Amino acid sequence: MSYGGPMKKYLFSCLGVLLNFPVFAANVLERENYRDVRQLGSGNAGIGFVDGGLAAFMNPAGIAAAKGISFKFVDGSFGGNDSFRSSYTALAPMLTGGGGGQTLSEKFSPFLGQPLGLQGSFFPYLMAPGFMIGAWDYFDFSFLYSDPVYPRLEAKVRNDYGIIFGFAKTFFDRLAIGASLRYQKRKYINEAFTTDTILTATTQTLLSSFQRGDGYGLNVGLQFKQPLGSGQVAVLGIAVEDVGQTRFKPQARGDVAPPSQYQSVNVGFGYGFSSAVADFKFSFDGHNVYERGGSYTKKLFTGVDLALPLADFRAGLYQGYWTLGLTLKVIPFIEIDFTSYAEEMGVIASQRQNRWYLIGLNFGMDIKGVSRTGKKKQRYSLDKFK
Repeated sequence: MSYGGPMKKYLFSCLGVLLNFPVFAANVLERENYRDVRQLGSGNAGIGFVDGGLAAFMNPAGIAAAKGISFKFVDGSFGGNDSFRSSYTALAPMLTGGGGGQTLSEKFSPFLGQPLGLQGSFFPYLMAPGFMIGAWDYFDFSFLYSDPVYPRLEAKVRNDYGIIFGFAKTFFDRLAIGASLRYQKRKYINEAFTTDTILTATTQTLLSSFQRGDGYGLNVGLQFKQPLGSGQVAVLGIAVEDVGQTRFKPQARGDVAPPSQYQSVNVGFGYGFSSAVADFKFSFDGHNVYERGGSYTKKLFTGVDLALPLADFRAGLYQGYWTLGLTLKVIPFIEIDFTSYAEEMGVIASQRQNRWYLIGLNFGMDIKGVSRTGKKKQRYSLDKFK
């Protein structure tokens, strides 16, 4: 089959459609709608390679890579940042509901100048060739208590949950195009409490500050894979998250809706090599590339993945900081993940890091597609790449 003129025209037409959406300012939350513990281990890069259920969030075109039925009963993670890890004893009463009568100042004064962070996810889903559907819950809590003379508490809290489904199709055996639609509910706080509030308010004041809303979000994307021979492949990925923008409506009378999630255009390049012993891939991404202003180094992500029979190793650079990831394939269908990454708290990369430590659990079952001859279907050399 020829991949000459018609193929090039089709590819460039798709690129034009994807890049012709309105351009908005930076994301209000400066966070993805969902973060995956494995992807973070490799620098959160992989727009060109991503597949599985995560593709619905990062690049829906990756859904086309599915060659059979996949059930993920448990796909989740949990962890905290450096300050949380080192201060767990002092934090325990807060997490278990103790000290209910204390003011915010009394609760957070032991953590003066320490950014406290906690995040986690849960994402069961069902996947079939060209289609996926799942439910997810992602939370991200961050608090910073500063300035003992004029106390200030910066609270950034987000909890997203809902249902997502996506579909994708492959053309010419190389180009995949996909889209995903999600219904999500969001609880959100992004507020700085000043001295008068902190000295008198309790946890109930903090809870009453939640903005609550629900809305629909659309992601679209494409992946182009060019085999290079001998198990090698080069990839290009383009994804548009929150096409137009994702607006939230108040969930109930009297609620204040969270701010809109603005559109983000992400681009990724990669190289992969597959052999009988191991699979290797390198990814380089630019996220939110159309954002006006901001630090460009905070938009670049690089990662490498090495997949072996009993373990997967990952490393990368995220906002200028190193990342590491390890997956242990304990028994069939069960895998445990360990990841460390850091994000920038300041204006520019490498100014002030906030390092996270996460553990994940993946429990699922894959039923590969089989042809009439009994052999597994295979379209190109890196079908087994994860």
